Amino acid sequence: MAAMSVAETKKAAESVFQPAPSEKSICKLQPPKSKGPGRMGRPIKLFTNHFNLSIKCREVYHYDVEFEKRMPKTVKRRIFDKAMKENAQFGKYFPVFDGEKNMYTARQLPLKGKQVEMTVSFQEAGDLARDYKLTVKAADPCQVDIEPLMQYLVGGSSNNTPQAAVLALDIVLRHLPSLRFTPVGRSFFPDQGGRTIDIGGGCELWIGYFSTIRYGWKQTRVNIDVANKAFHKPMHVMDKMYEIIGDRFNPARGLDQMQFQEVNKQLANLKVEYTRGNQGKRSYRINKMVRDTPRTHKFDHNGRTVSGFLEAVTPTGGRPLLQMTVEQFFSKEYGVQLQYPNLPCLWVGSKNKKIYIPAEVCTVVKGQVNNHKLNPDQVSAMIKTTAAPADVRLNRIREFVRQADFNRDPHNREFGLQVADTPTEVTGRILPAPTLLYNNQGKVQPRDGVWDLRGSRFLDPHHLERWVVLDYARTYNDKLQNFLRGLADSGRQVGMNIAQPVGVVQKDGRFPERVDAVRDLSEIKKQYNSPQLVLVILPAKNKLGDRQTATNICQKINAKMGGSNNGLHESTRPPMLRVPTIVFGADVTHPAPDQKNKPSIAAVVASMDASFHARYGHRVLVQYPQEGQGAQELIADLGTAVKELLIEFYKMNNRVKPQQIVFFRDGVSEGQFLQVIQYELEQIKEACRKLEANYQPKITLLVVQKRHHTRLFAQDLREAKGRSKNVPPGTVVDSVIAHPTELDYFLVSHQGIQGTSRPTHYHILHDDSNFTADELEILTYYMCHLFSRCTRSVSNPAPSYYAHLAAFRARAHHDNFLAVNNIAEDRRPSLADAQRACTPQDGAHVLRVEAPGCGHGRPQAGRSSHSRPAAPVG
Repeated sequence: MAAMSVAETKKAAESVFQPAPSEKSICKLQPPKSKGPGRMGRPIKLFTNHFNLSIKCREVYHYDVEFEKRMPKTVKRRIFDKAMKENAQFGKYFPVFDGEKNMYTARQLPLKGKQVEMTVSFQEAGDLARDYKLTVKAADPCQVDIEPLMQYLVGGSSNNTPQAAVLALDIVLRHLPSLRFTPVGRSFFPDQGGRTIDIGGGCELWIGYFSTIRYGWKQTRVNIDVANKAFHKPMHVMDKMYEIIGDRFNPARGLDQMQFQEVNKQLANLKVEYTRGNQGKRSYRINKMVRDTPRTHKFDHNGRTVSGFLEAVTPTGGRPLLQMTVEQFFSKEYGVQLQYPNLPCLWVGSKNKKIYIPAEVCTVVKGQVNNHKLNPDQVSAMIKTTAAPADVRLNRIREFVRQADFNRDPHNREFGLQVADTPTEVTGRILPAPTLLYNNQGKVQPRDGVWDLRGSRFLDPHHLERWVVLDYARTYNDKLQNFLRGLADSGRQVGMNIAQPVGVVQKDGRFPERVDAVRDLSEIKKQYNSPQLVLVILPAKNKLGDRQTATNICQKINAKMGGSNNGLHESTRPPMLRVPTIVFGADVTHPAPDQKNKPSIAAVVASMDASFHARYGHRVLVQYPQEGQGAQELIADLGTAVKELLIEFYKMNNRVKPQQIVFFRDGVSEGQFLQVIQYELEQIKEACRKLEANYQPKITLLVVQKRHHTRLFAQDLREAKGRSKNVPPGTVVDSVIAHPTELDYFLVSHQGIQGTSRPTHYHILHDDSNFTADELEILTYYMCHLFSRCTRSVSNPAPSYYAHLAAFRARAHHDNFLAVNNIAEDRRPSLADAQRACTPQDGAHVLRVEAPGCGHGRPQAGRSSHSRPAAPVG
């Protein structure tokens, strides 16, 4: 697919952010109204983690708070709190503050059109006491009505939410917790009291709670959940360096290039305490590490220090400037003999000054969240620690509600807010599972989200004739041969012919660097004349050899080769799928916040067989953000991808046009619903018109949301499933906690093996077919059984899942491109190069398994991001 030019991308992106539509045009873009909750399935009594919120106030008053200097939110909050306590004119009104500039009161302040200036003396930990000036004045408008929120609960649209009222009430609920605890986004973390969990790399896990206001049926609620976050450990900077680098760290020698980059990435923007011999401590924020060391960095010095800083000063009284190293300065001024003068200096404080201090006199300040991407070991440690069974999680939530003590908060009382101390109860339904079809016409019936392949053959098995094993685990030959025989046996049982590999290439017993792996695969492609598949074995701790693992690998291989594993049996196929229907999935993956020169990558996936929806094609689109703006969630060139995939469907189904489009759009927040309807829905329609002027298939557009904090818990634990006591697969809730007027639902479609299951939230934004709740819920649940990698239902529909995988696979191709071409992370490739990097057009499929000797971890698959017609995204 051709890459968009920079100008085209900019034009497409700019069209997303046109002036807001008129109220009349918004009415035409409203999501469809609900026709009532569904009825299909067996009832189940549930608890949710939503707590009723009673609101007695009918208006609040908004004021702007301006600080003379820029400072962090935490400092602003404490200065504001001190100012309110010292000023009787304000304190009796119990004002609340968001840490930026917004202040609210339940009663109007007697400002009489004037602004009030205050000066507060405040001392940060590890700093000197200073005077801070702030100004309070009435916002325009000052009065914020709460009535629109009450009206929304009985007839509102998600395109026109009462944001002003909700924002004000949210700030009220968050004000005191933000002072009592460490706030991070919408979460609060109490002092851990030494109960933190070490996750390595100089980080520790803190456990707190998340809270936000949610709408429901005629009732506002507070959604409260357990929150987990990685924080930097309060530790000596030298110890942090060791945890980041490991045994390779030699402080006497200093840091090599790779170590410097590793450590600098973690230390930048951290706040540290700096010990000045016996002269006390000061705290500064690290700008970054520098190449200069205490032994090599010299500065002009006139025999005195300025505010404890090491900086050049202008001589006074004719006193001459002296050249001095940082090491000499510490010895002379503080009597401190540095032990590791070859380590890089830390550049701290104002960026207008060159203030360099040694790492060995610094410690990391407590309570700093880690915003960097965690490494695999840290992620594994977090999952292991936080994966609590459902009943345990619910008890923790109840404990946090007790700890937050909302109803004794004087600010909540002032505003007339009261939070229920018991979770909301709701009746859900357990939907019936579909019957699945395999090649021998056998019916397979999932039970609790799982089914067995024994006695069944793939719906459309493809054969593996030319393939190569790339073994980084240096597997013993007998174990490797046992594994290959087991794989071939499992293949025969499911209808696949798997020949012996044409080659086995063994490399060092280690995890390969990215560049090495790309080089090895390129050499294999040349040596073995482009094999169908390269199976890569990586070192791991687990044992390999059980038949279930071999069968799982066969499922991935067949999908990669363009085959189909299963489909929906005719007897269970929903009536809505009995007309030619194409099912789309779309998702966008964004780079980490500290990777500003990497693009966002969108993937669009579509089913290619009208009968079983078991094969998929896809397209990948690269898009950079506009200058000065964050990553863009909307897909700039969606129409082109949809048009190409519609053409593929037409060719693969004997020139049959889809009469119906079902589009699962992943990753969109509620605040972006109107933009998706305005922009992406219009692109889908335009793609159809470009194919044929009168081609107007019925379109149903659903948003798939996983990044939310709603959880469901079985009231009767006898109805819960598994060791984690989760609700059964197929549990759906479309009332009470659902949208007041629109069609949305929470669906748990998978069996929760570890931790508490997260329901996926679906919100219908457009529906030409006027489907009922039952029809859409059944379709969604059935599509969760068509993911080719496993014999389990998954947490969201197969097309949406494939789009997610395709986008991340494209990200891997992009990063390979950067590594192989030695492009630094602070450089941005051209849009055309980035698009080519994400959509390689040739090369063997690659399947990865992990093994120690020939053991395995979780088999993972990846393939090129631009699929051949009818090939599933593996």
